Amino acid sequence: LRSWNELLEYIAKDLSRRFQLADELSFTPIEASDSFAKVLRAIERDRGVRRIVLMFDEVEWISPGTAREEHWDSEFSDFWHAIRTLQTLDTFVAVIIAGVHPSMVESHRFGRCQNPLFGIVSTTYLSGLEAEESAEMIRSIGKVMGMQFTPEALQYLHELYAGHPLLTRLACSY
Repeated sequence: LRSWNELLEYIAKDLSRRFQLADELSFTPIEASDSFAKVLRAIERDRGVRRIVLMFDEVEWISPGTAREEHWDSEFSDFWHAIRTLQTLDTFVAVIIAGVHPSMVESHRFGRCQNPLFGIVSTTYLSGLEAEESAEMIRSIGKVMGMQFTPEALQYLHELYAGHPLLTRLACSY
């Protein structure tokens, strides 16, 4: 996986390509935050975009204690400090964080570093799918694979996994 500054560079280059901006900025650890901010400000200024929403799904991959790559134990703070700094200076940036492990916003420290997300992220926990939603998901995924499920099987899966989408999908795959 990418380091914190390489991830900022990846996002900046993708945005630069989408908004047809020059992307000749440096993303060394010293310059990454400023370069990322320049790209977002150029999108706002030059392209007239009034709101930029950055969404991070499966943040466990870049969170201390859950990331596969150990460097995120120390680089988590660098990455989120860059995002938070930009967000506090420029109100046109909004961030949505999604994942299954809430420790990244519930822990006040990671090692010797203060967690830049602690106390500022509004947390919303999703409930399981309703029985019909769960059945619809199972039927649609099963259809692609040529499988059909009886109503009793759909009901059993919903009762067993309480509508949890991932656990239900894993059970169906098994």
